[in-house]
Amino acid sequence: MSKVVTVKERDLLQVLKWLRDLRLRVYKKNIDPWALRQGLLLILHLDTRAALERGVPHEDLRAFDRLVEANAAEILLGKGGKVK
Repeated sequence: MSKVVTVKERDLLQVLKWLRDLRLRVYKKNIDPWALRQGLLLILHLDTRAALERGVPHEDLRAFDRLVEANAAEILLGKGGKVK
């Protein structure tokens, strides 16, 4: 697992739709939006721990996160960064 790649665009778009719907639900239910952010960060930490326990190297996780952050920066800057 030394080569790190981002996910299929179709899968990412589906997850982004779920998260958009979750954000809308938080708004409609008048839930503190910081609770959503805290929950998302908590699940990322739990996912990281689970990956490490399954033997995924910490370096691979960091490399993947850097790729995702670079891709997000391109999208946010309007450079048309495509989800790979």
